[in-house]
Amino acid sequence: MVNFPGFDPARDGRTITVAMTSSTAFVLGPALARLIAERAPHATLRIRNFVEPQAGDFTDDGVDVVLLSEAFTSPYPRERLHENRWVVIAHPDTDPDASALDLLTSLPHVAYDSQHRVPPYATLDAQGVQYRIGRLISDFLLVPHLVATAGGVAVHTFRVAAAMGERIALRVEEFPLPVSPLGVDMVWNPHLADMEFIDWLRTILVEASAFGSGG
Repeated sequence: MVNFPGFDPARDGRTITVAMTSSTAFVLGPALARLIAERAPHATLRIRNFVEPQAGDFTDDGVDVVLLSEAFTSPYPRERLHENRWVVIAHPDTDPDASALDLLTSLPHVAYDSQHRVPPYATLDAQGVQYRIGRLISDFLLVPHLVATAGGVAVHTFRVAAAMGERIALRVEEFPLPVSPLGVDMVWNPHLADMEFIDWLRTILVEASAFGSGG
């Protein structure tokens, strides 16, 4: 057994490494950075972005915790951090009388180019809704930017759409069909045995997630 000295965030100078997608970092990163700066002023926050999680995240890159969408599998236990509902986003100049379903069927889609297809498209397919993919991009975070600047329609998560809407003009509508929200989980480094630190960082992540919850 290893005897850890008590974790004291006010004095500890470690590097805290949190891995997440760019979309999750866009939503949670500012609050996470503020909270750690306030409560662990000598620590360094390292945010590692990924498109797909890698087997070496915990060993080669020294990641303390991965914030992982439920679209990705993990061999390690996971805890739910938050859920993010799906919305329809479009250029603000679209017909205000057009419903979300009208937008989805009449405008070319800007879609995430990945083997992990976002769940709303399975719902559209199951309901026989006709749509056309006009653009594909491999960075999910850039989808709202393309929609706002070049037109079209997309399906995205509410938290990202709300945060992006504070910076660029973006029309946001609720997804018109029933679909489960996207869950984001905390997956802790299985080699990390400092439970006082884990409990502290878990609390920080939950608070940061609450700041990024939008409405």
